[in-house]
Amino acid sequence: MFYKKIPVQIALSAAVMVFAGVLFSGCGVKQQIHCKKDGSGYGSVEVNLSSELQAYLKDLMLGLAGAEASENSSIFDVNAIELAFGRFEHLDLKKIETPGNGRLSLEYSFSDINSVFAKDATDNMKDIISFSTNGETKRIQVYLDNENFIHVARLAGIAGTSVYDALGPNKKHPLTEQEYTDLLTFALEEYSEGTGSIQEVIGNSNVNINFTVEGNVLNQRGGRLTEQGVLFSIPVTRVMTLAQPLELMVEFR
Repeated sequence: MFYKKIPVQIALSAAVMVFAGVLFSGCGVKQQIHCKKDGSGYGSVEVNLSSELQAYLKDLMLGLAGAEASENSSIFDVNAIELAFGRFEHLDLKKIETPGNGRLSLEYSFSDINSVFAKDATDNMKDIISFSTNGETKRIQVYLDNENFIHVARLAGIAGTSVYDALGPNKKHPLTEQEYTDLLTFALEEYSEGTGSIQEVIGNSNVNINFTVEGNVLNQRGGRLTEQGVLFSIPVTRVMTLAQPLELMVEFR
């Protein structure tokens, strides 16, 4: 598989971006996705990490990369992220900036949302994203479980890494949401002085995605309607354990 050929520094930068965006979405991450009627679209991610999280992620990179990282290594390696995006023909990284320590801003576009999580022809896993048309009605469905989540890891270039093995959904040895909370509490406790209860922070952290469309939303499942589209707000522990499949849907015209 192509993802095994990605250098360690690229994989770690992608891993930090993905898991910071998921695990710490309640602590300064904004995500926006817009889908057009032809299945193309664009999105943006803005990350602003606290000093405590920066310290944890720095130590994580140092521990996993060893000689390939240093105390002065940036949490967000722009070149590495550009290379990771460049491996996927249906994704185009439009803009990326690191305006300060622990801060990242990027904008991207996709030509076909059905092909973002492309899989092998022999792969029997259920599609993560499906886009279909029925007359003038467009339907986007998202189905995520602890089996097909590997495609998210492949997109980021982190499948098969220690970061993914430690923090990603585990099909063979699945964790409950409470067990996952305990794992993160143990990992973060030494970095949490003055920030209150880590368990409370984790419990209040959600993956928040503002999803907008070209046209009007007719129906949705898993989120709530807004003036611009649908807001999906999903508990972090729900996403990172996937004890039960996660299903989202938007219909628009």
